[in-house]
Amino acid sequence: MDDDQPLQSTTVDELLTVLANRRCRSILWYFRESSTTVASVDELVRTLSDYTSEDEAQLVVQLHHSALPRLDELGVLEYDSRSRTVRYWGNSAVESMMDAIAATIPQAVEA
Repeated sequence: MDDDQPLQSTTVDELLTVLANRRCRSILWYFRESSTTVASVDELVRTLSDYTSEDEAQLVVQLHHSALPRLDELGVLEYDSRSRTVRYWGNSAVESMMDAIAATIPQAVEA
């Protein structure tokens, strides 16, 4: 998924803020580990709910109002809220940071 899409004038602080969010990391990890670049919000919720005690309805709200818009704004993925579809673009800088996080703190990339 390493398409090297340029980050949309993103500062290091913005990138680190997004990666500090557990839900954002979980979504990025989902796409890193899957063979697909497109997923529905429902697919993401089903997968992420396997790793948390949170209610699926809460996950939908968190993804729709926070995590997915943040990642969309970062330029790593495209979130179409009307069709509830997510298209992952990937970015080598983000993926390198995810690799570093996973190597240093493995539980940080769990959903």
